Amino acid sequence: PRLADTQLEADIDSLRLLASADTPLQVGFDFSDLSIDNDQLSAGPLAGTYYQNEGHHELAMRNAGGTLSIKHYLRGALAIDDLDGVLSWRRSGDGWQIDARRLRLATGEASVQARGHLQLPASGAPVVDLHASAQAPDVVRLLQRIPQAANLPNERLRDWLAKAIEAGHLESAELDLAGPLDRF
Repeated sequence: PRLADTQLEADIDSLRLLASADTPLQVGFDFSDLSIDNDQLSAGPLAGTYYQNEGHHELAMRNAGGTLSIKHYLRGALAIDDLDGVLSWRRSGDGWQIDARRLRLATGEASVQARGHLQLPASGAPVVDLHASAQAPDVVRLLQRIPQAANLPNERLRDWLAKAIEAGHLESAELDLAGPLDRF
């Protein structure tokens, strides 16, 4: 979806602007009750801070709650117990670079931590360098979130997983993903 098709709502709690003759404009604000909604994704209410200096943008989340829905990748709305961490983005060469630092998402189904980089070139495949870890106290509850859309890969596996695993917990999972995404 395009940003023009996305509804954003938030309360701005404080606003900081810095401008001078020899310094690029700097903007920062604290927000609460941020809601994002379009036909594929909805999230909120969230709280955090946004900062922009020249071409560098930074979004820091702190103790954010609310819900997350991603229709294609997640079945149903996921209640967010806690969301913390920093996302930053900037132009890099002919594309964009997105950095994730100390991201942590906690829900009733799982806890996920992540850090890494994503390069989005103007042409060619995105390149990722990501490390993530996860824990899930109730795997059956987590597997109920696997979407079942017909256009997703591994239909037989997705169907089998939800039926075959009747109990269990995930003590620790690690994921390292590096390289062009068109090779996965």
